[in-house]
Amino acid sequence: MPEQTEVLEKGGTMRLGAHEIRIDPATTAFDLYKRRTVKERHRHRYEVNPKYISALTSRGLRFSGKSDSDHRMEILELPLNKFHFATQFHAEFKSRPGAPSPPYFGFVKAAVDSKTPVLESSRLLAPSVSEMTDSASTSTSLPGSRRRDPVVTLALAAVSIPFILIVTFFASVPLPATKGQVFDAGDIAIFITALSFGPAVGGLAGGMGSGLSDALNGSIFAPFTLVIKGAEGLVAGYISQRSFRRREPVAWLCGSVIMVTGYFVAETYFIGFVFGNSAAPGLAAAILELPFNIIQVVAGGLIGIPVSRVLRTQLPSVLFSTTRHVGGSSPSSRKD
Repeated sequence: MPEQTEVLEKGGTMRLGAHEIRIDPATTAFDLYKRRTVKERHRHRYEVNPKYISALTSRGLRFSGKSDSDHRMEILELPLNKFHFATQFHAEFKSRPGAPSPPYFGFVKAAVDSKTPVLESSRLLAPSVSEMTDSASTSTSLPGSRRRDPVVTLALAAVSIPFILIVTFFASVPLPATKGQVFDAGDIAIFITALSFGPAVGGLAGGMGSGLSDALNGSIFAPFTLVIKGAEGLVAGYISQRSFRRREPVAWLCGSVIMVTGYFVAETYFIGFVFGNSAAPGLAAAILELPFNIIQVVAGGLIGIPVSRVLRTQLPSVLFSTTRHVGGSSPSSRKD
């Protein structure tokens, strides 16, 4: 910026934070933002040299967004091109999954509308912009998928197992109806893990973490827990990585059915076999515990789904397998 040409010590001299920008009507910027004034964030000490603004605009370049009483050029366009658009501010600072920044939205839309002959010849239809911003859109894998490194998968499992073990072991209350069974927050941890990192991590960590917790509690159900909670995490993780709408609620529902049904059957027949000559004692205990198991999985979905969405957007991409999709990519499209 001209006022900083004599500044030698650069520390603390950046133009930071949100600044109001005035947008000219009948421009690409106005079509994207659909308003005359917006606020966008900055982190720089540069601007278009005022000496050359007249020369640039006389050749067809247009500065459609300005700030500081039109002193600083914030957005430029070249109307001769289909989508020639640039910003001085950092548009990515305010871009979010499901609510993309207008400049990025416009760029992707222009790319989609100009689908290449390669896509047409291979009969892959370009997606609509609404599909690209819908994290639950239907998708078809394209070449170039990157699977997560097996070492990373093992590392995630190694971290997730003690995570589920600790949550299940310490956030628990014994159930008097069934000896060795507890009401715990373990299903929340299982759904967070499975929906975030997929079937391999969800299955391993869900089964081993929960099974170890039961073993430490001296529960006779530890072997059943290993299988039931492992299947819960495996199935929930697998379905959550598919490419259909509402996959996360479906993944939670299927995992919940496995957990609730698995314990109901195990308690009915195991307790009946050990403590009686019929399934009646076990059935009575299973019925008493059924509401608590349902509450556990409901809490798992209510907390696990939103937490997993946050993790998938905030954690490094190396922790996830990424598959390119027609129909848009989203954090949910990362696959095990």
